[in-house]
Amino acid sequence: MNLHYRALFLIFLAIFVSCGSEETPESDSDIVAVDTLHYLVPFDSIGVELGDSTMMFGSIWGTTYTPEGNIAVLDGTFQGIRFFTADGEHLFDFTPRGEGPGEFLRLNRMTFDEEGNLYLQGANDRKVALYDSDLNFVREILFTGSGRSYPIRFACAPESAFVILTGIYNGSDSVGSEIALFSDNSIPDVIYRKRMAHTSEGMNIRMLTGMTFAVAANGNVYIANTDCETHLITCYSPEGDSLYTFGHENYEPSFRSDSLLEAERTSVLEQHVNYYGTADGFSYDPPAEFLSIVSMGVDHMNRIWVRGEENSTGADVFSESGEFLYTVQAILPAWQDPGGWNMRISNGGVLIDPRDPEMYPVVYQMREETEIISQ
Repeated sequence: MNLHYRALFLIFLAIFVSCGSEETPESDSDIVAVDTLHYLVPFDSIGVELGDSTMMFGSIWGTTYTPEGNIAVLDGTFQGIRFFTADGEHLFDFTPRGEGPGEFLRLNRMTFDEEGNLYLQGANDRKVALYDSDLNFVREILFTGSGRSYPIRFACAPESAFVILTGIYNGSDSVGSEIALFSDNSIPDVIYRKRMAHTSEGMNIRMLTGMTFAVAANGNVYIANTDCETHLITCYSPEGDSLYTFGHENYEPSFRSDSLLEAERTSVLEQHVNYYGTADGFSYDPPAEFLSIVSMGVDHMNRIWVRGEENSTGADVFSESGEFLYTVQAILPAWQDPGGWNMRISNGGVLIDPRDPEMYPVVYQMREETEIISQ
């Protein structure tokens, strides 16, 4: 157990200014305006136990609280899930590695439902799998020959179902992405949203069809397009009915620097060459603006946490009905100096880990704190 960082912000009491008396009412100039700042502050961490292989992570691909209050970490290098108590004591490892039912050659994502069932995803394996709370294999869904390429992202849904973002294709003319509910086979029970683009768009297809989503405990699905111009989230019922849309209606995009644009163009070119073996036919124009929404999560209060591309350490928090509540900023150690931070929202709380850490991967347990300031 390591405690790398002590809280830098204390909770301040509101200062109420009382001027005059009942006979002399206070004037507008006597009223002190206050504002509340919201922070996420580390209070504990797991990782970087030199010499102890159970505490050192190779690469953190996912982490979450379990319904029992423990912490599960998907280690991409280890290719398994490591379980810890909330105090950081290592409990055991789970490694469903192989090519059989419920086994994966390469695990990508994990999550738990309220009953403790474990859901796993493997993009290269083109499947998702369900385990019960005792880690016994229950069933899996294979995505082969269904017009869907592989599961890109997923989340658990009520009654042991999956909500999955997949790549889809329609012959040779169009490709795109789809968010749908699956129960026991690769045919969706409900399709919430799909976005298609013509194959002639090349590498620009990712911008034209990108989506992100989150699922609440009641089965409602929150979906946003990953674009630059709007900041809008739509809530769907479990049955696929559009209920309401919320977000920042007057969203103003921010622009990326030339160096960031060139870095993305180079990265996408490398992907093109690795896939096709040549740069011939490559065409990609990265958007000049930052993406407004890139990830979402739902906490135990059914609040929706929404993160944009520009803000590496913060999130906008909305109520279950879509009312904007506040923006929260995480106060994180400078020694990591990563390219960004992964913020994992679950019923148990918030966990944060560095993306591409400068040194060792660490999972930080976070708590919310506030500071009340006079304006």
